[in-house]
Amino acid sequence: MGFVRLGGVSISLFTDGGIVWDARSESGETGTIQRWGAGAELKNEISIAGLSISHAFGVAQPAHQLFTDAKSDMYYRVQAVVPF
Repeated sequence: MGFVRLGGVSISLFTDGGIVWDARSESGETGTIQRWGAGAELKNEISIAGLSISHAFGVAQPAHQLFTDAKSDMYYRVQAVVPF
């Protein structure tokens, strides 16, 4: 029984979408912004002294730019695992 325990690694493919009304874009224009994205992430759970933490590294792109040379968004996410 150790102080630190690592869970298995899993891969997830995902898609998500969003619409923001009355948004201000990077250029300063206002209006409705729509985005549909897709990506993949590697996930893992680590337990330190009984506190479980989930973390993931992912890559996403707007769906209409998938598999092109367009810039991808990379992220690292950390969150506590709270059982109910």
